[in-house]
Amino acid sequence: MSAAAVSTFNNILFRKETGTLSLTEQGLIFRPNNPSAESSNGGNSSNGNQAVIPWNQVNKHQVSPASHPKALLKLIFSPQNNTSTSNETTSANATTKSLTLCFPTRTDLENARKQISTRLSRGRK
Repeated sequence: MSAAAVSTFNNILFRKETGTLSLTEQGLIFRPNNPSAESSNGGNSSNGNQAVIPWNQVNKHQVSPASHPKALLKLIFSPQNNTSTSNETTSANATTKSLTLCFPTRTDLENARKQISTRLSRGRK
């Protein structure tokens, strides 16, 4: 599969909502299965818990260890403008945010991790 193709992962859990994660040429998009649901966590997006993060804003990505009972992906990024996110940490020079996605299987998590790594490395060349 080429890095330019869109990869879609279903049954992803983000902020207590199940949805679809798409990895596109431009970035990562999470869309809840029920987009009309109100965001109970104060998200910036007008579409509930939808999250859109361009690859050029992603600083780092991590996965939970294989021994962990849940297959988790954490993205750490530096938003420019109003990116829909969750946790916020401020350092002396920059603001970074993070979001955590729960995958239904470890296989899906590893596939997403590999594709994110490929897309990030291509974007930084």
